[in-house]
Amino acid sequence: MGAFASEIARSLPPGLSLPHELVAAFDWMESVGAVGRMKNGQYVGMTDPEDLNQSGGCLVHFYPADPRVVRAWTGSNASDLDRLAPIAQTGSDGSMAGLWRDDDGRIRIVHLGSGSGSISVGIFTRSPLDFLRLLAVGYQELCWPDEYEMLPIETCFDRSTYRPPTRFRSWLTSTYSVTIPSTAAPLVLPMANIGEPSDDPFCRWLTALTA
Repeated sequence: MGAFASEIARSLPPGLSLPHELVAAFDWMESVGAVGRMKNGQYVGMTDPEDLNQSGGCLVHFYPADPRVVRAWTGSNASDLDRLAPIAQTGSDGSMAGLWRDDDGRIRIVHLGSGSGSISVGIFTRSPLDFLRLLAVGYQELCWPDEYEMLPIETCFDRSTYRPPTRFRSWLTSTYSVTIPSTAAPLVLPMANIGEPSDDPFCRWLTALTA
């Protein structure tokens, strides 16, 4: 496990661990120079080294978990704080993706909309590997459900600067022998809107905490 993956692993609460697919992805990011520091000093990993400094690529980035963010969603219920850890930004509006331990002990990838932009919340993809496949599709942001059936380039404000994650896509398909769909639709699970009733297990857990 490389330095970046280790930093994220150390930031997780005792009830969570990094899925091995994410460890491999973080190690790959570090090996190609796609790990660095933001202007605010935050340690981040992205799907392409150019995304650290240039526009046109993916805005999604990974970072060590911050327990203060978890409390904003769960309140101060200490008995459940160890089940959730946001570790990625999915959009410039502040939406996030994170690790969540479900009632069966399985580590799931969940989406946490910012509320000021995206309002999508729930289990994001069927597996951590599917979340990496979603990244490889090539959207600049992953927080907008209205865009999931569109091609990534169709969602760009400036199509002339669009850069697909070619290197990351190549690494993922060769490492795991998976295919990458042309849109997000086959990979993203149905999610709820913040504050609305839902049968999604993650949404039910959040509702029980804040009821």
